[in-house]
Amino acid sequence: ATKEHIIKTKLMPYFGKLKMCNITAQQIITWQNELINYKGDNGKPYIDGGAHFSLSHSGKYAVCAVSDCDIGVDIEYPRENTARLAKRFFTADENERLAASDAPDEEFCRIWVVKESYIKATGMGFKTPLPSFEAARRIGEYSTLQLEHDGYHIAVCAKCESIGDIKVYDEEII
Repeated sequence: ATKEHIIKTKLMPYFGKLKMCNITAQQIITWQNELINYKGDNGKPYIDGGAHFSLSHSGKYAVCAVSDCDIGVDIEYPRENTARLAKRFFTADENERLAASDAPDEEFCRIWVVKESYIKATGMGFKTPLPSFEAARRIGEYSTLQLEHDGYHIAVCAKCESIGDIKVYDEEII
């Protein structure tokens, strides 16, 4: 199953007539329960035929990553006063990067989305302590890719050598 096939046949028929801001957590859970029959070693669901996916949302945006390998995605809009969170969840080197940054809240967001996309990709979630690894382009056997869209930071993490095409659909779904 290709990414476009999954989006056209599994995602859009279910949510296609809803605005992103009107999609509830319960609707996403119901969709996942109807769609997912398979789970990986850590309990992370994937679609029949081997397609793996990850979902995230922040503000007015939702993101969906689809791959033939383990994948995680996160999207966040920078928030203010993140130093306390960074001390709790980041490594010493990451905290030094924040301290040296001219825009520490932006840098916090860049680091956070990589960390969250990684723990989603592994399927371990917050069982993996965030200070136990560095946010980087490569984390063990996982590759990461970051991008920005309309002030939001997005990171994709996948268990593969590199991450291929990233398509951004900036459309209001009615």
